[in-house]
Amino acid sequence: MSGSVFRYILTGRRPAAFFQSDYGKTEAWYILGGRTIDGCPPCIYAGFQPGITADRWESLFHKRDIPGMLECLEKIPVQPGEVYLLRGGVPHAIGAGCFLIEIQEPTDYTIRTERTTVSGDLIPDLLCHQGLGFERMFECFHFGNQESPCRLLPYPKVRQGPAVITPLVTYRNTTAFAMEEWYIDGEIPLPCNGIFFLLICISGDGVIRTPGEEDILLGQGEAVLVPAECEGGYIRGDHMRVLRCLPPCVDSALV
Repeated sequence: MSGSVFRYILTGRRPAAFFQSDYGKTEAWYILGGRTIDGCPPCIYAGFQPGITADRWESLFHKRDIPGMLECLEKIPVQPGEVYLLRGGVPHAIGAGCFLIEIQEPTDYTIRTERTTVSGDLIPDLLCHQGLGFERMFECFHFGNQESPCRLLPYPKVRQGPAVITPLVTYRNTTAFAMEEWYIDGEIPLPCNGIFFLLICISGDGVIRTPGEEDILLGQGEAVLVPAECEGGYIRGDHMRVLRCLPPCVDSALV
């Protein structure tokens, strides 16, 4: 993914106030890599710079001043393997040349402050303000004490047979989702414990086998949704790295 798409994700009391919902849309970004474009290395933009006011932000929106809006946000250089947690309420954009995997809380409360896409197509009004109207949508933004994006450092690695597991986002960070990196060089049982999950292959290749089903080949860039009930299955990897993405936490004992 790349391009300067500005989004504001609602959270906390804000969804209840505007959309009658107790849930927002927290996200996590796993940086895969990127390339330098016009002398600018891969980066992300997240959180307002100090001193940005509602009047300035709204004025830039109506002028469709994309460079000016980027200058309002913190610019963060990124490296492959880094993980950033963007809690609901942090305005953000993906810098040009940045390639990443995004997982997010399964809701769709998104305020867009661009009128056109990076390719120049007009964004319909409803997709910008989500039914609030342009005047009220700016009341959703938090100016001043805006929470910053959080870079998460990897947790200690855990060895499980021929697999090495690195927790990246845990339910202590957020109850919206969890994410782990698995390095597999051999064969291990599928980690099924009554919870579905998504496997995304970052590098290497492997195969998933479950009783009575055809083998599922898994190569770089491919993803497989593993159902909650998959007893007796296994995954075989050849120097394979995958992200295991888990759904929202429903068991407070896991937090």
